Amino acid sequence: MIDLEKAPLLNTPSANWVEDHIFTEEIEKALSSHSPRIQARYAFLFGDYAKAVKILQNEDQDLDALFMLAYSHDKSGLQKPAEAKRYFQAIIERYPHSLWVREAQKQIKN
Repeated sequence: MIDLEKAPLLNTPSANWVEDHIFTEEIEKALSSHSPRIQARYAFLFGDYAKAVKILQNEDQDLDALFMLAYSHDKSGLQKPAEAKRYFQAIIERYPHSLWVREAQKQIKN
């Protein structure tokens, strides 16, 4: 943990404070310089599953992409269980030695 000197922060007049809100336009601009995979991961982590799926459908469907696609379609995401099952099954078939196989099998049974 970092120990910061608080006095300079506490002595800053409120008139000099800067809003810490990041606007959507700023985020979009910053993300546009990153790879589609990073953009998809951001969308996935922030719950924009439709956007994550749209991006990932045009990407190499490696383990990382299959994981995001499966969970984007599950009951917490787009609620398309047949699609989720298809991606979980792909994880099992393409990556049989992955640590994610057990989780994929569990999700298919649910």
